[in-house]
Amino acid sequence: MIKELVDKVYSKLHNEYMEYINSIIRLPIEEIIKNIYPITIRQEFVDMFQDAKNFNKFQLLALLEKENTLDYLYEVYEDTDGGLHNF
Repeated sequence: MIKELVDKVYSKLHNEYMEYINSIIRLPIEEIIKNIYPITIRQEFVDMFQDAKNFNKFQLLALLEKENTLDYLYEVYEDTDGGLHNF
């Protein structure tokens, strides 16, 4: 059950990331450069769920309920003081 939920979260994050990238690549190069950090962090979130073992069923279900999980994770990350894999 957990593996299936992880796969769903990964798929959702990957699709949201691709939509995000498609919106970014239409920007002028200067704007793309300004967005390198948010792009990188969002990619890290997608990668975290490629083989996620540290999440329980309730965490995964909660992430699946978010309208845009990738933006939600990025916003939560921005509000933390810890590292990317510690929040």
